[in-house]
Amino acid sequence: MPPESLSCKECRTTYPLEARYVCEQCFGPLEVNYAPRTDADPDALRRRIQAGPHSLWRYSDFLPVSAPPKGTLAAGWTPLLRVDRLAEALGLEEVWIKNDAANPTHSFKDRVVSVAMARARELGFQTIACASTGNLANAVAAHAAAAGLESFVFVPADLEEQKVLATGVYGTNLVSVKGTYDDVNRLCTELSAEHEWAFVNINLRPYYSQGSKTLAFETAEQLGWTMPDAIVYPTGVRPATPIVNTLPTTTTLAESPTLIANETGFPDLIVPAGMTKDGLPVTISFFGPAFSEGKLISYGYDFEQATHARRLPVHTPALAGDTITIP
Repeated sequence: MPPESLSCKECRTTYPLEARYVCEQCFGPLEVNYAPRTDADPDALRRRIQAGPHSLWRYSDFLPVSAPPKGTLAAGWTPLLRVDRLAEALGLEEVWIKNDAANPTHSFKDRVVSVAMARARELGFQTIACASTGNLANAVAAHAAAAGLESFVFVPADLEEQKVLATGVYGTNLVSVKGTYDDVNRLCTELSAEHEWAFVNINLRPYYSQGSKTLAFETAEQLGWTMPDAIVYPTGVRPATPIVNTLPTTTTLAESPTLIANETGFPDLIVPAGMTKDGLPVTISFFGPAFSEGKLISYGYDFEQATHARRLPVHTPALAGDTITIP
């Protein structure tokens, strides 16, 4: 499915595949649209994927690049580990853990940076940059160094020394900013409009977020092209959303998996309308520090007959440990 355009998640205005991240009409976030593939043979596609590299680029047909890049760090294709003792402790039959610490800089950020940087090179950028407080800084510095590109990493001035050293060893231009992460991110947003730099989590964010969905692809492939009954994943960052959006394309199970959001901040989750096709329900469970001490959350979904769902206000709150089933 080759990338076709960028489109606004809110008003669906389309834009060219360029360094752009916000809609000019309604200021909504942009996402990548792909041209439909009606002639694809699923068996042939699986064979081609299995013959691909042992990295996330085995799924290049579903990523927003024209071709897999060369001379880059091999992110993705991390182990899926069966943990029987944990399963026993939880009273479950099987539990699997996706070990993304096996990525080049030991976090899932290698996935998103790999895709964002590949698109940045296709767009002609020679400088890669980011705002970060740790893992993303490491990934940007390391991947830029491997590709021979200059990089700038902006971090809060009070960032722990160990994190600064872990990023600095890759030879990046490390910029310390007095203020919070929000201040750093605001500065980088301004700089992205002034310099021909590829800020992976700002002006390249639509491409950056696509790297996360390779977690769903890998999980399906490593489980023999099936999906588990339930998936537990962090939702403290926006890139979790493409994992959810990917599930309808990776599974042909009789039931959709339960999605369990482990939240460390206020949730930002969009469930696609495609998850309810054929009348199958979507069940979402919530837990984590954000829901402690009786803190309420509310979710609303507009399940259109389209490929997306919009967030809408609702009047039904959920507490920690609650489960919402969307019919």
